[in-house]
Amino acid sequence: MQYLTIQREKQVLAKAEEIKAFLENNYQDNHDYTFLAKKFGMNSNSLSIAFRILTNSSIHEYLTKVRIERAKKLLTTTDLHVTYIAARVGLDKTNLNIHFKRHTGMTPLQWRKNEILHQQTN
Repeated sequence: MQYLTIQREKQVLAKAEEIKAFLENNYQDNHDYTFLAKKFGMNSNSLSIAFRILTNSSIHEYLTKVRIERAKKLLTTTDLHVTYIAARVGLDKTNLNIHFKRHTGMTPLQWRKNEILHQQTN
């Protein structure tokens, strides 16, 4: 009986790994638990638990982290306007500013200026 439980846990964690990869490739879109559970053949509760075990965060938290990392890359490698970057990562400008500041302690524009200064001094 314990073997079946271990096998089931492995299957659920493998599905969570698939969902993680899916989110990394589709971060521009909003995905709720119901959509992801249906897409990956899981119930919402199992998905939520497995994802938290795998990533130590909720799907929403993880998706926000991915979006912030993508925004950082665009801020440092392009001269795109913040509004356009926000849209590219699946957020509006206001939410990008809120989440970005929460994660980095700076607004996106402050981050960009700081990175430019850092690159110039190195």
